[in-house]
Amino acid sequence: MIKSVTVINYLGESLKLVLSNPAETGIKITDISGLGPPKATINTSKVSTVDGVIFNSATVAGRNIVFSTELLDLPTVEEVRIKTYKYFPIKRQVTLIFETETRLAAITGFVESNAPALFAEDPTTQISVVCEDAYFYDAHEGDDGIVRTDFYSTLPNFEFPFSNESLTDNMIEFGIIERKLDREILYPGETEVGMTITIEADGAVGDVVIYNPDSNDAMRLSSTKIRTMTGSGISAGDVITITTMRGNKKVTLFRNGRTTNIRNALDRTSVWLQLVKGLNRLAYSASSGIPNLQISIESKILYEGL
Repeated sequence: MIKSVTVINYLGESLKLVLSNPAETGIKITDISGLGPPKATINTSKVSTVDGVIFNSATVAGRNIVFSTELLDLPTVEEVRIKTYKYFPIKRQVTLIFETETRLAAITGFVESNAPALFAEDPTTQISVVCEDAYFYDAHEGDDGIVRTDFYSTLPNFEFPFSNESLTDNMIEFGIIERKLDREILYPGETEVGMTITIEADGAVGDVVIYNPDSNDAMRLSSTKIRTMTGSGISAGDVITITTMRGNKKVTLFRNGRTTNIRNALDRTSVWLQLVKGLNRLAYSASSGIPNLQISIESKILYEGL
């Protein structure tokens, strides 16, 4: 059951429509279409010598969410109607956040139309929002809305009483960084999703490979190509970010306060890694300098529908 819908317009202004309390805003939502799983387009081909068809590919188009509403006389119907123009401006981008009994899910789209029935006895309007991305994103704040996995952890190593027997060398360890070369990631979403892989270097590192041991899909990053593009290979202080989300695939290097596109440093056989529903395994290796690497992975949680 949907409890509320929050709309955020392109200016950052928000309006929360509580379905059980339309008197709060004057907008009574009577129906919302387009909230279930989107329709997939299945591409097939016919072979003359074989019965049936052969599957080629499958794609999911965007989503069209349509609100049917009644406009209450609070304080006047005209003021309420103008309020819908403010929060659902045509051609503009809006963010919709749906709260249900179990989910808080967001989606972004463009307002296609806002069609009020001006001469109806019971004033209504129908608002259409076209979404480029067919999937809903978990809208919980902080760690509740993302999946984060670190391939390292810090073990506490500082104890009392303590002493430093050297006046020139640092003998006290406050913590020990423990690195893991592979991790299991539990992804609770309903459709595969890309991720943001952050690679931090504490020293010189050779070629880096991040891979799925079960499928053998891998992303191979050449330190030699990075040297050709930037003047030096992977070195201390470098932060490499790999983004594998649909429509936003990129590889960047942050060094000395400057961000550089290093997508061409990926090997041609590389596969943009994705997380699938359930348990995933990811691992990494390097041709040299493995102890100098710290790797973390973040991904959003996607839902097929409400």
